[in-house]
Amino acid sequence: MGRLIEFVRTRPKTSFLILLVAVVALYVLAFSLIETDRKKITDVIWASKEALENKNVDGVMKWVAPDFRQEDMDREGLRSFIRDGLDSFGAPEITILKRVTTVDGDQATCMLNVLAGFPELVDVPRSKTITKWRVSLRKSDGLWYITEVMPLEVEGEDVEGIKALRGRY
Repeated sequence: MGRLIEFVRTRPKTSFLILLVAVVALYVLAFSLIETDRKKITDVIWASKEALENKNVDGVMKWVAPDFRQEDMDREGLRSFIRDGLDSFGAPEITILKRVTTVDGDQATCMLNVLAGFPELVDVPRSKTITKWRVSLRKSDGLWYITEVMPLEVEGEDVEGIKALRGRY
């Protein structure tokens, strides 16, 4: 212990740098080993996005809460809505432009600005559409599940829920 005290006393800058590197290394190690709720939510959003892009309805539904209920749709109604949309419009290309996640205990909200296009629809005048969404999630048994998917805006116009999208597209 005496040698360490002597080293710190005679080389304060070097000691400080060593301590700084050690603290940063511990932070990086802890951050990489501890999976935060925000990271888990991001994983759910990205997995759902990739499943949609691959026309994988089951891949999307894997992340939807068993007791999902929104407007007049239950979980199976959402499955049908997604399947019908993919059958009608094809696989979307989705780019998440902005994501803001708020976590409050076992509840979370993810606000998304999304650029989406349907390349299989060649007769559509605009290939990409900007939309805003609110995705609500709930944590259950350490996993995050989607409890609500609410479209808020399509091309600058307010949208009042999924029912409004049904009649529009």
